Amino acid sequence: MRSAIFTLPLVLMQASMSALAGSIITFTGRYFPVMVAGYSFWFAGHGMTLAWDEHTSDAMIVGTMLVLGTGCGFIFQPTMVAAQANSRKAQRAVVISARNVIRSFGGALGTAISSLIITNSLLKDINAQAKLSNLPHSYLEYMKANIYSHPDMSVLSTEQAAVVRHMYSGALRNYFYLTVPLLGVCLVLAFFTKDNGLQCLDEPRADKRNNIDLEKVLGRFRK
Repeated sequence: MRSAIFTLPLVLMQASMSALAGSIITFTGRYFPVMVAGYSFWFAGHGMTLAWDEHTSDAMIVGTMLVLGTGCGFIFQPTMVAAQANSRKAQRAVVISARNVIRSFGGALGTAISSLIITNSLLKDINAQAKLSNLPHSYLEYMKANIYSHPDMSVLSTEQAAVVRHMYSGALRNYFYLTVPLLGVCLVLAFFTKDNGLQCLDEPRADKRNNIDLEKVLGRFRK
């Protein structure tokens, strides 16, 4: 329940920032600034996760979620707008489908990689603790058998529970070490995005279209 509450700032900020990003793009006709700002917030948010440990305050977690939600809201839909604007009108359906497939594939691959990192980190710490006397051997075997479940620490002392929390926070931090450079690469690559406005490549730009319409109106008056 506590974890679900902490996801609310992320979800609410992502929804509100997505609406704000759409308004900005509609008003300015440009998606490049929104994408750069989004990847900047996203990169900063994942950088903040490196400071998380078992003693992280609730305010720090909520603040991180707000920054991450801002980045996600500024990225998901504007990237699709950018993909459509850099394609021809007849290719829009293909571009949208390809983008969704790649996004789903990336999510599946990321989930597998994160599970692998966290699992291997925990198993490494469990094997290291087996050589020590901090935790009972039976509890270490229980952790191995329930590696993806929330551990029951009611049977542990305060010192032993602190050791388990440190193991889990260290495993999560190893995963965050991967996400930060990946977001850094995304931020750098965002600067190479061509901002062609909101029109497709084979559609006239808004300024040219307005000039053409103005010439037609003036031509009618001349006649």
